[in-house]
Amino acid sequence: LKAVLGVNRVAVSLTTGNAAVEAEHGRSINVAALVHAIVDAGFDAEEVKVVEQSKVKLLVSGMTCSACTGAVDRILHSVAGVEAVSVALLPEGSAEVRFNPDLTGPRVLIEAIEDAGFDAIISSAENANQRKLNPSASEAARYRALFWTSLAFTLPTFALNMILPHLGMFTWIYSGIINKVSLASFLKWGLATPVQFVVGARFHTGAYKSLKNGTANMDVLVSLATNVAYFTSVYLIFHCILTGHSFGRDFFETSTMLITFILLGKYLESTAKGQTSEAITKLLDLTPSTAILLKTIPGCDAAHIEYSEETISSTLIHRGDLLKVLPGSRIAADGVMTEGSGTHIDESMITGESLPINKKVGDTVVGGTVNSGSAFVMRAVRVGADASLSQIVKLVENAQLAKAPIQAVADRISGVFVPVVVLLAVATWIAWYVVGAAGCF
Repeated sequence: LKAVLGVNRVAVSLTTGNAAVEAEHGRSINVAALVHAIVDAGFDAEEVKVVEQSKVKLLVSGMTCSACTGAVDRILHSVAGVEAVSVALLPEGSAEVRFNPDLTGPRVLIEAIEDAGFDAIISSAENANQRKLNPSASEAARYRALFWTSLAFTLPTFALNMILPHLGMFTWIYSGIINKVSLASFLKWGLATPVQFVVGARFHTGAYKSLKNGTANMDVLVSLATNVAYFTSVYLIFHCILTGHSFGRDFFETSTMLITFILLGKYLESTAKGQTSEAITKLLDLTPSTAILLKTIPGCDAAHIEYSEETISSTLIHRGDLLKVLPGSRIAADGVMTEGSGTHIDESMITGESLPINKKVGDTVVGGTVNSGSAFVMRAVRVGADASLSQIVKLVENAQLAKAPIQAVADRISGVFVPVVVLLAVATWIAWYVVGAAGCF
């Protein structure tokens, strides 16, 4: 990423699978170039759009032509507090709206669209209380499938190489059938081939892309080791068949077992990453999906204000809304208590305090905490990305992007680890070759 034009600083988190890129002063970065650089290096990447509280994407159904999009555009522009609108008919009817959260909110926008004869909902991608499924989960599932496939071919290969030779009833498998090359060698060749080129394809692809970019990662070592073991065995088989020389042994089990164990490690690593990221995501799940909105009944006495109740999605809460919180339910947004008595809030998730805290009118309440006392009324102050839970998650994710000094040292070592290992292997081969050629052993 640092090689991309305009990039000043990069921070990468293995746990969350995120990378934050800082541009040089006065320069802009082509996001497509960043994604292409990552993909070209052998990884998958996509842009994560940071959604601000004052911007929302609505999915609008019922639009059939450009006249419909123009009508939706005019409707949204007529709403007080709307600053910018972008309506698209394809690939799916949608409207992106930037607004002043002190003047309006998504609930008003949806009502305006519905009053015009269309249907609208908030896009799940813009829902601040919903996160995309952790990529580590699908990654772990993929590695699990590859591991079990590899294991299904590796176990017979291991048995042919280590177990069956010691059982008298299977000696016929190890007798030469073509110039002293046994049937067992051909069986192991057949079992190792799908592991090497189908299951292990990701390692060879990753190694190619890594070398093409002038670097050497662990995929290079895995691909090099397994290919050497596999093709050396193939060479020995053909050499003995064509020359009639006595067949020594093959190394098919080395390539299959190496790929299998590495896939097991990849699967365990992906599972651990998924569990770590899941703990962060669960923080946002503490916020309830719905809330009870109180609306003043028109014409009621100012001294005795009456409210109507409406259950709405917590994503539709506006700053300044009055919300009713029932006993035992979670608070949907950060705010201030306006009505209620004998209210106790369980804030252990925030403060660690085991006992519920007594709250009175004027006290602040935090979204996600539990009402352990009687019902009360609150006014929403911070919603969406400004809420405490969202801020906590953001702080944790930013902390994971920062590298400890020892991690920076480890990154520098990993950059030269693979070339050093390859050089040592070549030096060892040369040493043994020279000693053997000189007849020193």
